[in-house]
Amino acid sequence: MKHIDYSLSPEDYHANGALSNSMLSRLKKSPAHLKHYLENPEPPTPAMITGTIVHTCVLEPDFFEVNFVRGPEGDRRTKAVKAEYAALEEQGIHRECILSPAAYDQCIGIRDAIYHHPIASQLLLPAYGATTEASMFWDAAGVQCRGRVDALPLEYPHVIADLKTCVSAEESDFSRAAYNFGYYRQAAFYLNGFACIEDIPMPSRTEFIIVAIEKTAPYACQVFLLDDDAIELGQEEVRVLLNVYKQCLDSDEWPAYPQEVTPLSLPGYAHTI
Repeated sequence: MKHIDYSLSPEDYHANGALSNSMLSRLKKSPAHLKHYLENPEPPTPAMITGTIVHTCVLEPDFFEVNFVRGPEGDRRTKAVKAEYAALEEQGIHRECILSPAAYDQCIGIRDAIYHHPIASQLLLPAYGATTEASMFWDAAGVQCRGRVDALPLEYPHVIADLKTCVSAEESDFSRAAYNFGYYRQAAFYLNGFACIEDIPMPSRTEFIIVAIEKTAPYACQVFLLDDDAIELGQEEVRVLLNVYKQCLDSDEWPAYPQEVTPLSLPGYAHTI
């Protein structure tokens, strides 16, 4: 069933078992790795938690303002600071929503940097009419798929916009990150999904733009449009992985690496001496 949901909670979205881009990342390593991940869910890493909070601050600012607070200064192991945290919890604030001063200031710094960027602000911020956190569901090659879009900008009706925090938003550095983390495949996957639900009245979204922002001050930001070559590579990878996933579902076989002996050569840089 193909549809787009603008109000689905993150918990309900992640509870859906349809194929996601993060699942494709694990499938690319091997079907066995994906199966293990699905059967043995891991708690989010500190980096993942930070990324989620940053996304909330930027894409859902009203929710962030109501639910998150800046924790007290000082060593959390001391009796006085522990008491301050306990007092906040007694006020009904969830522990995970009491951010350390550094984490809270990072979120605000990133949010403000995007707010002051003439293009990134219009791409991502609800204040500029962007629709954020939209959940898409569609069918591709007989496989149910899903994707959670960061933003559908009002000012750029042909664009799907995505927020990525990074170490460096310099072009050559982020180009490597886009390849290493599979952002090109995510772009193709999401564009495919939107194309599948285009019969629902809405603007056509044919371009994927990433707002890359550094995780440390001065929170430098750069906006990147994935070019045709990147999207084409992503499309081919999605096609291959969809077929692999469908075969695994049909056979209930989830192989790992090849079973035969594989010749091994050293990498090219080993021969530079």
